[in-house]
Amino acid sequence: MTKRKASVVTFMRLISQKGRSSNINPSGLTSDTNEQWIQEMKNEKFELYYLAQKLVDEDEWHQFLEFLRKPLPTTFRLSSSWELSHDLNKIIQETYIPHLSNVTFEGVRLDPPVQISWSDRYTSFSYSLTPQDVSVNIGLAWHLNVPKPALRRSPEFKRFHNFLGNISRQEAVSMIPPLLLGVESNHLTAQLLEALHKTQSRLETIPSGIVIANDSDFKRTHLLVHQSSRLPSPAFMVTNLDASSFPKIFVDSHNHQSIKFDRILCDVPCSGDGTLRKNLNIWRHWQSTDGNGLHALQMRILTRAMKLLKPNGRIVYSTCSFNPVENEAVVAGALQNHPEFEIVDVSSDLPNLARKPGLVTWYPVVNKELVHYPSYDDYLTYWKNIDGPKSVPKMVPTHWPPSNAEDLNLHRWYVFTDICFLQLMFLLQRKATSLTEDELKSIELSKRKRTASHELDSRGHESKRSKVDENFAVKNELECVDDPVRNDTGNSSRFKEAPYSFLDISHPQLKQLMNHLQLLPSFPVSNLFVRNPEGAGSSVSLRSIYLCNDMVKCIVEANDYSRLRLVSVGTKLFTRQDGGENDKSLDTTTVTRRRFRILADGVPTLLPYIPRDMVCLGNKDDLKQLLESYHPLINDLSEPFRSQIVAKGGRREEAMANVTAHEESSRMDDDGKHKTVQIE
Repeated sequence: MTKRKASVVTFMRLISQKGRSSNINPSGLTSDTNEQWIQEMKNEKFELYYLAQKLVDEDEWHQFLEFLRKPLPTTFRLSSSWELSHDLNKIIQETYIPHLSNVTFEGVRLDPPVQISWSDRYTSFSYSLTPQDVSVNIGLAWHLNVPKPALRRSPEFKRFHNFLGNISRQEAVSMIPPLLLGVESNHLTAQLLEALHKTQSRLETIPSGIVIANDSDFKRTHLLVHQSSRLPSPAFMVTNLDASSFPKIFVDSHNHQSIKFDRILCDVPCSGDGTLRKNLNIWRHWQSTDGNGLHALQMRILTRAMKLLKPNGRIVYSTCSFNPVENEAVVAGALQNHPEFEIVDVSSDLPNLARKPGLVTWYPVVNKELVHYPSYDDYLTYWKNIDGPKSVPKMVPTHWPPSNAEDLNLHRWYVFTDICFLQLMFLLQRKATSLTEDELKSIELSKRKRTASHELDSRGHESKRSKVDENFAVKNELECVDDPVRNDTGNSSRFKEAPYSFLDISHPQLKQLMNHLQLLPSFPVSNLFVRNPEGAGSSVSLRSIYLCNDMVKCIVEANDYSRLRLVSVGTKLFTRQDGGENDKSLDTTTVTRRRFRILADGVPTLLPYIPRDMVCLGNKDDLKQLLESYHPLINDLSEPFRSQIVAKGGRREEAMANVTAHEESSRMDDDGKHKTVQIE
């Protein structure tokens, strides 16, 4: 055991009875990892620093530390817009919870899954499965406080783990920002973040707004693309930009009109000491000055977001750090420079979520020895004595509390202290009076035009989408972002993503595909595009076909995609599959019909535009047959499902044609409609 001056770090090597190394976590269970060293979760200067900040009451400090030393539970959430989510929730409650309530592993009793009480759908719901309605609680967010070895080796929990299958895990803290933002389908939303927080969900119609997810790390943008593929949307875009200099996004290349956003999530880079429960190395490496160097970057990102926001728009500023220099200090500094913003009181939102008020005073330290100066002027005197009068100070005035901190409503900043996580975030809103009366009238007029446009589309009329760049109603609400931002991020020449080219309906392959699918006239065929260096000319052989909404199309056409560093746009609907030598004996029309197949990711978007008489209806046995077999045989399906498939494209020469099927359930939803499972 060794001690250091800056912090106390203790290492222990644990040797099992078999002579190999093993880990013992705080729950008392052995770990099956190959790590040979574990460290005591203790850091003397961490404790001294946060005791001085009065982050929690002194009599709660030891309880707070014990909380930080507990493993982070596994959390997951079922999408509230997914029809099967209520069925899965009911299975978890009625089947798995009773079997997991008295499970022990290596002599330790394991807790069953528990619903997160503040989740967005924590309400009562009635199922009409029997003559008597069964009322169950449908909180769709869950946490599971079970170590990974138990999940793998306990038969009961292994079965539950396998049942969850492809359900995405999501930290509970990532579920909160969308709830506070109140994102709607027509909002223009930007996520200036380090990791994707899932604000998208499947919709029955194409939303008119957009969600832009940004990350400055190119590799992580592809993780964003992967995560978003689980909830695909034509309104989704991924960019690879420096959030502190996020550029103007134009929708009119001639008038240079740029958008402002309704909602922005600023999940800024931070020191991350709020993640101690999952990043144990922080106990060893934490330093009191970690947040000082990030303060300026966090200020720039938040300030840029403020300038990109509409009147009445909302920003969630979020970090995973306890440090007030990264939290209250950043917010206070931004509010000083932008009085048109205010902190929104969210004390009544998510009432079951535990929280504490923010700080109105804090004590920044200037070095690793925890030296504090009461004011910035005192710090300057110290700095000049150390490094000379011409040196540039490392800290700025906004590191210290402003004199009017009490008036900024910083107490509305909340430290969320739920059993699942620790996170700091607050909600900012731009006051409605921050624009002129003429500007506000222009925005209101554009909203009416957009509403009228979508009502027209819903009746099945064509909206002349091919001319969307000339007459798209949203133009009137576009307000130019005030401050100029450099267009070149410094590495545009190294941006190697393929360009985006919109297809003309006269393209031979697209025309034949649309004639075969017989989609409703309201389908936005002019919003289909491809990604390849050759473009979308009539002579180009198509591979994958994507779809985006009107606003995204405006953005793609009005901006240099390499300037915005667009990594991904919209959702993929169709992909080409070749029939090999058999194609040579078929005519061109038949080859095109069988060449493009509908992707599973594209079914939710495409389904509202497929006529009902083009959909095959089957039963649960047919569904089981399709799911269990990689290459199901038509003859193994029941009637009339088999005959429908043959009639709608199942002949031998068109065996690769598209067929969309529904499984009709006997259960009815609240609107008296059959619930269905979508399969391709």
